[in-house]
Amino acid sequence: MMKILLYVCVLLWAEADFDIGKIAKINRLKEEAEAAYKSGQYNVAINRYKQLVDMGVNDEPVLLNLAHAYFMNKDTTAINAYSKLMLSKDNHIKSVAYQQMGVIKANGKKYEEALKFFKESLKAEPNNEEARHNYELTKKLLEEQRKQQQQDKQNQQNKDKQQQDKEQQQKQQQPKEQQQKKEQDEKGEQKDKGDKQEKDGKDDKADGKKEQGEKDDESDKKGKEEEKEAMERRAQRLQQMNLTEEQAKMILEAMKNNEVQYLQQNKKKPTKKTNKNKPDW
Repeated sequence: MMKILLYVCVLLWAEADFDIGKIAKINRLKEEAEAAYKSGQYNVAINRYKQLVDMGVNDEPVLLNLAHAYFMNKDTTAINAYSKLMLSKDNHIKSVAYQQMGVIKANGKKYEEALKFFKESLKAEPNNEEARHNYELTKKLLEEQRKQQQQDKQNQQNKDKQQQDKEQQQKQQQPKEQQQKKEQDEKGEQKDKGDKQEKDGKDDKADGKKEQGEKDDESDKKGKEEEKEAMERRAQRLQQMNLTEEQAKMILEAMKNNEVQYLQQNKKKPTKKTNKNKPDW
C-alpha cells in the first residue's frame, strides 16, 4: 500500500495586523482534516480541506492532501485534482501526482498507460522508490496480461476452427443424411404400399368369400326349389300310377336316394285303361 505523505502547514505570523482568528481556524481545520484522514473518515477530511480552499488556502500540500482524500474515498474527482498537480514546479509533489495517476490506471488494468505515468514520476523524482516499485510490478502485470490475451486469442481461434470443422462436417454429412432419408422414405412407401395391397387382398378375399357364399346360398336355394319341384312332379306321376300312400313314400325315398332299380321292381300294372297322354310307367 502506497504511503501517502500528508503535509501540515505551519503558518507564521508575518504581520501584526494579520487576522489571528482566521489563522487559528485554518490550523484547526488542517488538524481536523489530518485526523479524519488517518482514521479513515475521508468524507470529513474532504469537507475540511474544501473549507480551507474556500478560505483561500491554495497551497499545493493542501491540494495534494485533498486529492488523496478523494482517491481513498474512491471519488473520480481525484483524477482532476492529481492532473492539476502534475504541473507543479515542486518535483516531489509533481512526482507524487504522476505516481497516483499511474496507480489509478493500474487499478483499471490499463497497464501501458500506468507505466507511462510511473516513468514520469521517476523523471520528476528518481529517488521515489514507491513509484519505482509500482513501475516494476505493473510491468510484470502487463506481461501477464499480454500472455493471457494471446492465450485468449489462441483459444478463440481454436474455438472458431472447431466451429468451422463442425459446420464443414455437417455440410458433408447433409447429402448422406438426405440420401438415407430418401431411402427410408422409399422403404416406408413400399411398406405402406405392401400393407395396402395386403389389406386390399384380404378385403377382396373377404368380398369373394361373401360373394361366393351368396352364390352358394342362391345355388342351394335354387337346388332346393328344383328338388322340390321334381319331387312334386314325381308325386303327381306316382299318384297317376294308382299306388298306395305307403308305396308312394317308399318310391319317393328310393328316388331320392337314386335307387331307381327299386322303383322298377315294385312297378305294378294299372287296373284301369292306360291313358295315352300319361307315361306308361
